[in-house]
Amino acid sequence: MLASRVLRRGMATSTKKVDYLVIGGGPVGSSIAYHLALNGAKNIAVLEQDLSYRTASAMLSAGGIRQQFSVPENVKMQVYGADFLRNKEAFTVDGEVPDLQFHENGYLFLTGERSEHILKENYQTQQDSGATWIKMMTKAELEKNFPWLNTDDITMGTFGTKNEGYFDPWLFVSAVKKKAQAMGVEYIEAKAVGGSLTGAAGSYNIDHITAAFTKNPSETVSIQAGQYINSAGAWSGRLVKNLSQSISNPASVHVLPVNPRKRCIFSLHCRAETAKAENGKEYPMPPSNTPLVVDPSGAYFRPEIGRPGHFIAGVSPPEEQDPEYNEDNDADALRHVDHHLFEELIWPALYERVPTFQEIKVTSSWAGFYDYNSVDQNAIIGPHSEIKNMMLCTGFSGHGLMQSPAAGRTVSELLLHQKYLTLDLSRFSFERIVAKKPIFETGIV
Repeated sequence: MLASRVLRRGMATSTKKVDYLVIGGGPVGSSIAYHLALNGAKNIAVLEQDLSYRTASAMLSAGGIRQQFSVPENVKMQVYGADFLRNKEAFTVDGEVPDLQFHENGYLFLTGERSEHILKENYQTQQDSGATWIKMMTKAELEKNFPWLNTDDITMGTFGTKNEGYFDPWLFVSAVKKKAQAMGVEYIEAKAVGGSLTGAAGSYNIDHITAAFTKNPSETVSIQAGQYINSAGAWSGRLVKNLSQSISNPASVHVLPVNPRKRCIFSLHCRAETAKAENGKEYPMPPSNTPLVVDPSGAYFRPEIGRPGHFIAGVSPPEEQDPEYNEDNDADALRHVDHHLFEELIWPALYERVPTFQEIKVTSSWAGFYDYNSVDQNAIIGPHSEIKNMMLCTGFSGHGLMQSPAAGRTVSELLLHQKYLTLDLSRFSFERIVAKKPIFETGIV
């Protein structure tokens, strides 16, 4: 790895050359670096603006993993993801094996009569894609297995009997990062603030990326790489846009339609051990091994790890209440939780579904960003159409943490072998965005 010091316009600026520059060091970027190093790649650097991950999207998520999707590729990605989480050898460094707090309590999707056909179709896709541990449950089976559940308006559900549940995002990212570093990956705490493209319309290459060091923004580093991997999450669209501004015709570079969308999570405390619903039945409080429950309304909840009687919950806001954020207002957005979502959408749904939640109290709340793919809310994985040395791995729209193991493996294959070796994700290529051929997922939470 070559580095030197130069002085430009009064700034203390360094230059660096690497073979692979991964831009964004969260779960996706760290998994890419990990899988590259695991398969023999050298001279890898990861650019991450905040190695404390204080406002990283993954750290502010529900930390779930599931195979209950409607698109086969999504199901198969999560099959590998669950295997990866359980592979202790994957994270072992100097004999230390981290506990990722993976609780295989499952996901429970519920539906009423109107949407039964969707759940049945998704179930068949999951079975055909290898997730045979997903079980379809009748109303009677739901009542027997989950006695805390009010099923008055529920006709069926699907439940992951293994390989699904939730884990600790911080422990996961820390473990992947530590293992990647042990294999020679360098992490640079800096933010991409510029760069330039060379070439002609239709075929550009990144000449360099300029990054400002987080702890001293007046000091920058200019990084040249053989391959640039854009795993910058909610900010990956801005990276492409900023690079396109370095050429005379920015419109000749296709826009990457990934931008920040805010999602809020509420921490709840349930004090009632039992409660009587309007139907006259008595219901207990959900136990600590409760699955992540997805209500037909779209609201979800799960227990907090190691805190009986405590839960977290969330919901995706309606489209008209789900704006994109730009550089002028994104930091401010995370400081303001949308409490009306709990009052108007989450609590009414939870009160109806779990009678003991009638006495639930919000104890804390926070907001984070999805890397929202505004075309079809599915991952974008593969080369950019015009920027030939940029590999895209972004747009997961809330599924980045759980899909990061498979995404990292896939991108490493494309970079090292120029083809898929384990799982063909060509349907998720950027070409579908250019061709305006979206792939829609019905299993969105």
